Amino acid sequence: MNKKVGIGLAVFLALLVICCTGIFFFFKSATGKIMEAVSKDQVFVANVLKSTTKNWDENEFSKFADDSFNTPEKREETRKLFATLKKNLGPLVELGEVTTGTKAFKANSEGNGQGFFVSLTAKAKFEKGNGVFTVVVKNYKEQMKITSISLDPDKAPASGSKSP
Repeated sequence: MNKKVGIGLAVFLALLVICCTGIFFFFKSATGKIMEAVSKDQVFVANVLKSTTKNWDENEFSKFADDSFNTPEKREETRKLFATLKKNLGPLVELGEVTTGTKAFKANSEGNGQGFFVSLTAKAKFEKGNGVFTVVVKNYKEQMKITSISLDPDKAPASGSKSP
């Protein structure tokens, strides 16, 4: 092998190592940022659920909800739903750990739906039953907003509570 080919091969390998190292650190940094956002979202969701479901207060929930929830129609729909949940389940007694679900992450860069979305779940114990919350949080420009929330109640009453 002549000297020029050897130097060319060495330069190529050096560039390859540098590029691979750069890609590794980029992905490590991106993963760290994602995990940091998820951690903040978990705390955010726990605080929202605790403050909202102690009295099932639609006005309290609207502070944390995406604009799509805060139209007059959606607010009225949410108010009616919260009234039903308050009657059927009662206030929150205990909230389990907020965790990421399967297919928990989604990014969108178009229109009003821009942001990094995280799907989180949490088991909940209410005065009259149990359930599992699924909450989707949108992260955009350092703001967190709830874009979707659902509660799948168990049929059995919570331990220690009376059946309705």
